[in-house]
Amino acid sequence: VALDRDDEEAARRWHDFARQYDLPVARLERDALLDREPLLSARARMAVVCAGDHQLDNRKLVELLRTTFVRLGGDLREEAEVVSVEVAAGAVRSITLESGEQHSVQSLLLASGAWTRTIEGLAPHRPAIRPVKGQALALRPRPGEALPRAVLRSSEVYLAPKRDRLVVGGTMEEMGFDGRVTAEAVCELDRKSTRLNSSHANISYAVFCL
Repeated sequence: VALDRDDEEAARRWHDFARQYDLPVARLERDALLDREPLLSARARMAVVCAGDHQLDNRKLVELLRTTFVRLGGDLREEAEVVSVEVAAGAVRSITLESGEQHSVQSLLLASGAWTRTIEGLAPHRPAIRPVKGQALALRPRPGEALPRAVLRSSEVYLAPKRDRLVVGGTMEEMGFDGRVTAEAVCELDRKSTRLNSSHANISYAVFCL
């Protein structure tokens, strides 16, 4: 969603670029955009709509993956931190948990994100990943209050409607593993989201770090 002239020029360039690769995008001018998303701020000038752009509820996805893994016979160990791996001849042979328990493995799916650098034995195979702090708001609408119909993005913020909340994100801060919520980030996200969608100015919210 473009809120000013610079946004509009950037959106048109992105639209033309996407069309070169036959991506399903369409340009909506202001009147058509406000008909489609009536909760948008009056500042909205135009938008690029991506027909193939979808979202899911990450909480439900994690629970589905957990349930499916166990149902198919997987042995799930929760709260079991992997502290080291043994690599021989270019392949992972075993892993060691924080408890000292060891397990032989035939293959390893590395999904530890920024914590990968804390696992011993991976060098020089360890990817260059660093922790980047992110903060977001979860707005909880009052009964009967509408949410946007689709995910909305401006150059400053995104709004992702869920079944019972509106997620507003997000900051990107070079703060390492700092998990504290800051008033500055809350105010920044609230201000930017209200510029995009002024209807939620009085919605109560919870704050969390990503």
